[in-house]
Amino acid sequence: MKNKKIISLILAASMMFGVAACASDDSSSRSDDDNERVTTEAETEDDEDETTSETTFETTTEAEEPAESTLREPEGPVESEFFTDFENMSFTYNGNTYTLGVSTLQDLIDDGVELSGLDAASDIVDSQSTYYAGFSIELIPYRSATMTVANYTDEELPASDCVITSLDVDSIRELPEGAIEFNFPDLFTAEDLVNSAGEPDNINEFELSDGTPFAIYTYEQSSEIYYGSRRYDYTFEDGVIDEISMSYIP
Repeated sequence: MKNKKIISLILAASMMFGVAACASDDSSSRSDDDNERVTTEAETEDDEDETTSETTFETTTEAEEPAESTLREPEGPVESEFFTDFENMSFTYNGNTYTLGVSTLQDLIDDGVELSGLDAASDIVDSQSTYYAGFSIELIPYRSATMTVANYTDEELPASDCVITSLDVDSIRELPEGAIEFNFPDLFTAEDLVNSAGEPDNINEFELSDGTPFAIYTYEQSSEIYYGSRRYDYTFEDGVIDEISMSYIP
């Protein structure tokens, strides 16, 4: 009888160990499956993040590429008798003509011209002095015409009531035709200028870092009231006009 009890206990124990082993194998199997699913999901998320990152980088790179600018080219010889018109140093913008030494900053404001630097229009300018803070008109994005004003009276004046005494327009060939106009053509060569206006009073020649030749042709006329001169400065890049500057002193 005692032997039967011992055998029963051994059989029971064996069955218990068998169940435990099955449960352990089951648990191990499920654990392996779970780990595999977690690993797969993590890899998928990493792949998605990598794809997103690459897409974002490519999009940003394309957006930052600068647009090509189109340069106008002279179509033939140009002639004008007004390249050195010191009595009428004028420019036309948006259908209105303004003359250095005559037109005031307020004239442009009254015509609705959008000027940068208008915060300084109320600044007081001493008598018989030039106000060097520039005001500018945007002609196209990143390209402007810049002006200065002066007070030639014996009283203090706000900058807006001072006359325009200089105008500078660069990158002429990047501007569309008619963006700003002068009483002479705005697109010409150095040869055209000399053929029309004669040899300049001064030539300053130099080269850019890439070897492109630049030259500034200056024409001057002595002022009648103040010490100094009226000037036209024409800057040429490789023989074609790039910048036009004019300044007036009475």
